[in-house]
Amino acid sequence: MVNPDYMRDSDFPREEFVSRCEKMRELMRTSKIDVLLVTQNENLRYFSGFRRTSFVKTNTYFFILPLEEPPKLLVRRSHVGNAEVMSWVEDIRPWGGAARFGLATDLIKFVCDVVRELKPKSKTVGMELGDLMRINATQIQLDALRSSLPMAKIVDASELIWQLRQVKSYAEIDCLKKAGDITVKALEEGLRAVRVGISERELARIIYMKMLEQGSEDSPLELFMHVRGGPKRYRQEDPRPTHKKLERGDIVIFDGGTNENGYWTDIIRLACVGEPTQKQKEMFDACLKANVAAISELRAGQKISKPYDAANKVFEEKGFPKVGGRIGHGVGLDIHEPPSLGPPNLETVMKPNMVFAVEPTIVDEPIYHGRTGEGIFMVEDNVLVTSKGPEILTPLKKDLWIA
Repeated sequence: MVNPDYMRDSDFPREEFVSRCEKMRELMRTSKIDVLLVTQNENLRYFSGFRRTSFVKTNTYFFILPLEEPPKLLVRRSHVGNAEVMSWVEDIRPWGGAARFGLATDLIKFVCDVVRELKPKSKTVGMELGDLMRINATQIQLDALRSSLPMAKIVDASELIWQLRQVKSYAEIDCLKKAGDITVKALEEGLRAVRVGISERELARIIYMKMLEQGSEDSPLELFMHVRGGPKRYRQEDPRPTHKKLERGDIVIFDGGTNENGYWTDIIRLACVGEPTQKQKEMFDACLKANVAAISELRAGQKISKPYDAANKVFEEKGFPKVGGRIGHGVGLDIHEPPSLGPPNLETVMKPNMVFAVEPTIVDEPIYHGRTGEGIFMVEDNVLVTSKGPEILTPLKKDLWIA
């Protein structure tokens, strides 16, 4: 029997998960998919509410969503208690453990047995086979699943899942707003601490402590802030902060955010230790104006080409090369989600409640060739798309901070 308090550790009300599953079933019917198998942690959390509570990644769970029958959640016996208090799913099926428990020990055989029991019989099985998706199982397990369901056609359901996840509910937006608010306050404190002699790790620690003070204490702890400063660090993408102490003339890049109920913030602000050079001012100014121009074009019903072209128009007018790739990305349960703000999504029409991280970027040319340059420049904000226009979720001063 399910614990009567099984929702007490849920990220959202039961109705939120029911709505997601019903919308997924509509897409499954259209695509003629009989059952959906989900294993990736973000998708597992999205549909079932169950989430891992540690950094142990060897445990595999399956969420099974049939077209007609109630969903099933397959978890290790030791995690049944967690599933009962996190998930809205009532049909929780344990596996594993000591022989005396009499449970299935072969997860894949167990999954296939459950799928074969479904009525009507599942002829087409959707799984996370596509872009930016991962099946949380070994290749051997995946091969065993295919061979154990010889009568079923296994197809990619990633695009359908992304159709749902890229448009946020109001409950999801509230999480993104809270994560943005926490990140802004923490990053502001870090920016104020920039000075000659302080290390990257010290700055990161200040930011992390402020995040924790404001409530970013979920388990496992999920927050990040890349802090890097100075010419030798500019060409490193997303590095961890080091013990390097800041020197006069360093451009310091802060990139990252915190997490609220699984939903991320991804923001970038820059500081300069002392006065920047004229070229640094020009490059930063172009990125700032490109950021503002792109955000102004984030509106439901418009194509992604609008903000993309707006940013590139600024770069062209300022005498800098156009961006060849994207100028931003979706953000949600993953820090980088589709659709990208740029190729190959230029014809994609933006929908209400999409959320983007907008970050048009200029890299000083010598850095591309491994030489010392003026820096890498960008301003990144998280922005909610509405029918009336953009709503910035990371309201922090965009100017280059001068220490």
